[in-house]
Amino acid sequence: MSILLKTPEGDFINITRGKNICLYLAPEGFPGYTRGTNLFMHISPSGRRYFYTYRWSLWAGEDPAIIELISEEEARDFLLKRAQWSGLEGLKPVEIELAKKIFPGSFEETT
Repeated sequence: MSILLKTPEGDFINITRGKNICLYLAPEGFPGYTRGTNLFMHISPSGRRYFYTYRWSLWAGEDPAIIELISEEEARDFLLKRAQWSGLEGLKPVEIELAKKIFPGSFEETT
């Protein structure tokens, strides 16, 4: 699956499923998890980082997938909210490692 997304600058980026960095993967297939939002990072050929969410639903009659380009700040906040809701234990070790690398200082104690 490949989708073109328009950036705020008016450029287009090609989002190809499976070729981007997954920063957060919502639980799917577990009882009670019939909707979720995943977070990905796309790196363009120029090296610029773009972040997008992939919202999915297993409910009949709902759009099965919505992809939305978000800012770097929104991506960081997305991960921080997941960590606050569930504690860092709610994020997989690889998700924590990537978050600390991509958003330095955001997941460190500040007091």
